[in-house]
Amino acid sequence: MKLLMSYVFALLPFFIFSQIKEKGEVQRLQKTSYLVKLVTYEELANEYFSKTGKGDSVIYYGDKIVALSKKMDNEAHEVKGLSLLGKGYAANRELEKAEISLKRGVMLAFKNKSISSLAEVNNRLAGVYQNMDKMPLSIEHNLEAIKYAQQSENYKVEALSYYGISIIYSLQDQKGKQLNYLSKAIKLCDEKEKLPPLIKCLVYGSASQQYSAIADEFKEEIYKDSSLIYAKKSLEVSRENELKQRIPADLVVLGYYYVNNGGVDEGQKYLEEALSYVKYARGATQLNIYQILTHIHKGKDEKANSYKYLDSLNELSIKKRPQYGAMISKLSHSVYKYFNDYDLAFKSLDEYFEFEKEKKQIEQNKTINELETRYQTELKDAKIERLTFYLIASLVVLLATFLLFYVFRLRKSKEKNKALRGAISQQLALEKELVNVRNNIAQDFHDDLGNKLARISFLTHLVEDELSDGDVKLKAKVTQVKEDTISLYVGTKDFIFSLKPNSDYLEEVVTYLSDFGEDYFSDTKIQFVIDKNINLNKKLPHYWSKQLIFIFKEAMTNAFKHANCNKLILHFKQKEDVLVISCIDNGKGVSEEEMSSKNGLSNMKKRAKKINGDLDVVTSREGTVIRFTGSLTN
Repeated sequence: MKLLMSYVFALLPFFIFSQIKEKGEVQRLQKTSYLVKLVTYEELANEYFSKTGKGDSVIYYGDKIVALSKKMDNEAHEVKGLSLLGKGYAANRELEKAEISLKRGVMLAFKNKSISSLAEVNNRLAGVYQNMDKMPLSIEHNLEAIKYAQQSENYKVEALSYYGISIIYSLQDQKGKQLNYLSKAIKLCDEKEKLPPLIKCLVYGSASQQYSAIADEFKEEIYKDSSLIYAKKSLEVSRENELKQRIPADLVVLGYYYVNNGGVDEGQKYLEEALSYVKYARGATQLNIYQILTHIHKGKDEKANSYKYLDSLNELSIKKRPQYGAMISKLSHSVYKYFNDYDLAFKSLDEYFEFEKEKKQIEQNKTINELETRYQTELKDAKIERLTFYLIASLVVLLATFLLFYVFRLRKSKEKNKALRGAISQQLALEKELVNVRNNIAQDFHDDLGNKLARISFLTHLVEDELSDGDVKLKAKVTQVKEDTISLYVGTKDFIFSLKPNSDYLEEVVTYLSDFGEDYFSDTKIQFVIDKNINLNKKLPHYWSKQLIFIFKEAMTNAFKHANCNKLILHFKQKEDVLVISCIDNGKGVSEEEMSSKNGLSNMKKRAKKINGDLDVVTSREGTVIRFTGSLTN
């Protein structure tokens, strides 16, 4: 049993690894199948659309792509699905739905910085706005499409957008702009061999129709020639590439050209050839074929043929649309009347009036919708204006309150500043007065106490010399008086120095201690060195100079008495607001017991503490370092 369990535990890691590996492969294959599905859906949508021209299949597969893209969290493919939905809804004349899908596609493409998708979707949205009769928006999105198409070298979209803008300007009778954008579309089709044949046919065919319309309006033969050239170019491309949907449309353009320019028989030949492709043609192209052939046979008094094509016209599904229904009914009335079939003529006329009535109703509904939209927009604008007014009024009140508060604070600040300036002036006057007092006290001490101490020292010296060697006790007392007097005199000099106002500056303290050291060690074997690293003559905080002088005079005195050194360094270092003064000797080292006199180490530390400084002592057989560290901002 134990052996079996050991085998199980030994094989368990391999089993787990194989399961993880298998799961990863399944996920990868699943992801691959998703991508295959997406590509397949897109191909099926485009294939059905190219065969039927209907939007139902495109909408069906567009929905599938969007749903699957969301499941995969693939926004790039979601844009393609939304673009297909827009295409399908536009084909079914559901323009509002097409607009919503394509605007969502533009937002996602912009979010993902997909330049090529931005070109495609903006172009498709421009087409929707053109069908919605929103021409400024259509031009705006066509120009966006051109910008992104040029960046991504998408010549197909660039050509379509130029073509789309030319159509809009043709409807607005802006001939110069129309020809400008049309020539750009033609140039791309002429220069870019890899441009899809369908796009070339579309541009060349449209160019032929636009030039023909310009020729009719402005009576310029050059545009008639251009119309014929591009009609033949379009037919040539569609035949070479067997574009069965485009061939009948191109034949209609050529047929119309010849009929319109006196070549009725030549035109009839092209139109009868178009009949052999009529099942591939879209509704509008079928209408043009039957309409022109009806006119031709009416002109030739061929009633049977004229009626035959007229019947084909009336059987077209697009007749249900009021726009086309009115056109077909009007032609029917004209033909029946021409051949004296008045019953049919009156029936067609009634039908025409019904379609016209329906057209007017649609236009009225459109006008009402536009007015309602305008009203809602104006209502929204009015709300925005009121909100803006209230917001501005609130801001003005807030600003006024802030301004009054600021003026009040400014006035208070001015009063405080005035009081502060007065206090500063008073402080300066007090400081000046204090300087004078300190100078006077120092001078008085020097003249009075200093002179008297010097006199006492001199007199004790005379008394000492006059005493005989036998008066040992008296002589010792006189000697003690003399030494105490000298010590008091030196201490008085330090005190007088600390009273002087200039003693508050670092350079003065450095000079004083340096002079003391040089004098003190001048007749000894000890080499005295000053090491000064000071960049500014900073003013010391109150009471510092006196304490620093006492600390380092004591340090130098102790070094001379106890250290048995031959070199002493007095080091000054000041960096920013930190002052470090060190007394360094190379003697034998000094124990704390040896420095514990009343003016010794403990006294030095107390003095450092009084001015919020630190005093460190490091001693060894190689010497002693007494270091003071203090902040000048105290």
